[in-house]
Amino acid sequence: MMFPHKTLILLSLFVSFIYGKGNNEFYKKRNRTPTTTAPVIGDSVVEKFVETLITSEKYLKQIDALERKVNHLDANFHEKSNSMLKYLSEMLQLLKSSPTDILEKALTAMKTDLDRLKQTVTTRLHEQPLMRSKLL
Repeated sequence: MMFPHKTLILLSLFVSFIYGKGNNEFYKKRNRTPTTTAPVIGDSVVEKFVETLITSEKYLKQIDALERKVNHLDANFHEKSNSMLKYLSEMLQLLKSSPTDILEKALTAMKTDLDRLKQTVTTRLHEQPLMRSKLL
């Protein structure tokens, strides 16, 4: 049974008028929400997983920053220790040749380097970093 196009439009307007204005039972029956909570549980699992990923990414960034700082401190330490070894080897050579004025210059240079190293170490020790246990 084929209806003409105008008849279908009038029929749909009639149905929408009857069921659409005063009587919403038709729409309530058709547009019910699902009674199962499986999608909600799945959504919460996905949200928790995303939160865990974001938190892990933040911790990885903090670890990378700490690693860069440790590498920088390690490089500074090796630089200072190498300069101290250089001065000590110079002192050893000077002690073997033993002119006193050259020996005094080397000793004063080494003393100033040791004083600078001591100052940087003490300032770094007094700067206490914010530890994770203090955050909790």
